[in-house]
Amino acid sequence: MVPPLVQLGERGQALEFLEKRAAIETKCTSPLEAVETFREIASIHADAEEHGLAIASLEKALWWGVKASQGTPGEDVVRAFEMLAEILEQRGERRRAIETFGSITAELVAGGEDSLDEADVHSSFAEACVQQGACATAIEMYQEALRMRIKSGGTGSVGVASTYEGLATAFERRGDHRRALDYIEKAIAIHRCGQAG
Repeated sequence: MVPPLVQLGERGQALEFLEKRAAIETKCTSPLEAVETFREIASIHADAEEHGLAIASLEKALWWGVKASQGTPGEDVVRAFEMLAEILEQRGERRRAIETFGSITAELVAGGEDSLDEADVHSSFAEACVQQGACATAIEMYQEALRMRIKSGGTGSVGVASTYEGLATAFERRGDHRRALDYIEKAIAIHRCGQAG
């Protein structure tokens, strides 16, 4: 959505208004609403080919979205991430979007957000991506969660099995039934081992 001031050619005033609104939303009202405001700011910058400023605004959107959602990012965060990934992909840096999300999550966890677990946040975000039809992003996020879970708990944990199930869903929705089946088989194997032990 193009803000009315931008439609009238008042880009500077629109940015000033949106930045003030974002400041109020993050400090006083609802940080989750700030996600959409930062996305609007990024859109204005992207339209003016100010990609660095657009990226900075989208990083703020992701930070506030993950923090305010307490680890279960929703549709607004998915849209901000997809926009960030698209801008970075144009620059040949799509992987940087995943790294940015990871560093935001790590920062929040290190900063004392006790309710957050990095792998859980990545998995929750991947789930939201699948629901929005962003299966490629979901797969990237599930793979990142899988890497974290294997590193922290080995290959046979319930968390790894759950991540395999998420990957299976994402691949199934994308139409890659063979890979979906591979991941379901891996999840079943872990569950069987857990029942035997």
